Amino acid sequence: MYFEKLETDQEVVNLCSTIFKSIYASLKHYHVKSKYTLHDFNQLEVPTTEIGKDYGSVYPPSSLVQFSSDGALRLKERAALEAYMGGQCANLAYMPPRSIMDWHHNNNLPGSFVFYSFAPQEGSIVRFKDPNTGKIIDDIEPAGWSVRRLWFQKNNQTLWHCVWSNSTRLSWAVREANSWKQSN
Repeated sequence: MYFEKLETDQEVVNLCSTIFKSIYASLKHYHVKSKYTLHDFNQLEVPTTEIGKDYGSVYPPSSLVQFSSDGALRLKERAALEAYMGGQCANLAYMPPRSIMDWHHNNNLPGSFVFYSFAPQEGSIVRFKDPNTGKIIDDIEPAGWSVRRLWFQKNNQTLWHCVWSNSTRLSWAVREANSWKQSN
């Protein structure tokens, strides 16, 4: 298996909520000029090769918050989250309502990651292409918190995935300690 749904951990939710609340106001200025529909998302071309770009693009561009410029509170909360989860925070991504993150993989960061996502409305979709079967799998997010683990470069295979955001969506990725050593 290359992804699995997990139960939410209230301590992680509390730490993520503090961080999300501290940056949310500054992210609201990202307005979508053109609303992308589920139909637009379904029209994205599915990758047919294991070789490709490291990251997709987001339509319209999302804001990927870099921790080096996050400020003392967020750095403190990040350290607490890393200590609690026993991993390294990889990114914090914001997607405005009705935006698309194109097909991409994270082959440059092999290992397992736990993703905590929050959206106030139900219906955002994380879509995967199973590297063994080629089957397309949609994971539809509920309103509130979603948690999943993804493995990148497991058995030297590429996990292609993309996202459609039905509403404002924030996601946090934590790379699990030593998982890159276990991915092959």
